[in-house]
Amino acid sequence: MGQKKTKIVLDADVIIHFMEADCFSLLPDIFPEYEYLILDVVYSEVSKNSRTRDFIDNYLRFFPTLRKEVFAPQGDSRKEFFSLQRTLGKGESACMIYCRKKMTKEECSGFMQAVNKAGSKLPIIDITQYACTVQI
Repeated sequence: MGQKKTKIVLDADVIIHFMEADCFSLLPDIFPEYEYLILDVVYSEVSKNSRTRDFIDNYLRFFPTLRKEVFAPQGDSRKEFFSLQRTLGKGESACMIYCRKKMTKEECSGFMQAVNKAGSKLPIIDITQYACTVQI
């Protein structure tokens, strides 16, 4: 059985920004050891544009490190998902809930340290210190 890969969950903004810069193909090169994931909620958001949908569909077919996953929150996660949608978009809310339930604090901290070590700069390096600053 293969080793479980760390997943990077892409939201609509990330997908669109990398596409617009004609750099989407760089994503697997940034962290080649990771698996890239698009939640079905995010896929639905970006699929409103047929060019974006076709682009993502091609990548899903030909790049095994990118896959789509169904987002189906249950119980408290479902309540939190709907609560987050008051201030965040549907796709962003889904990504937040998915990651919260899929990563331990240690896994998240390790990922954030790897991002900083690779030369990117995150505003925080301890997920327990994160505070949402989005205001709508």
